[in-house]
Amino acid sequence: MCPHIYFTQFLDDGNETERRKGLNLALQMLKRCKEMWMFGDTVSEGMQNEIKAARRWNIPIRFFDSKQREVPGR
Repeated sequence: MCPHIYFTQFLDDGNETERRKGLNLALQMLKRCKEMWMFGDTVSEGMQNEIKAARRWNIPIRFFDSKQREVPGR
């Protein structure tokens, strides 16, 4: 699942209230995941919060670079 692609189809990321709602919904989705995969070299503020939450909830995180090669955790 990719919340930042899915939720922006019906929530306006430019509207602060809707953005917060989308970020909260993404965290609710993450709680139900067995593993988190992070792709790319840029980590946004929202991604940082999701990484922190995954670690707090003991959800394993796998990191991949921009060429989809797995890299050691950040």
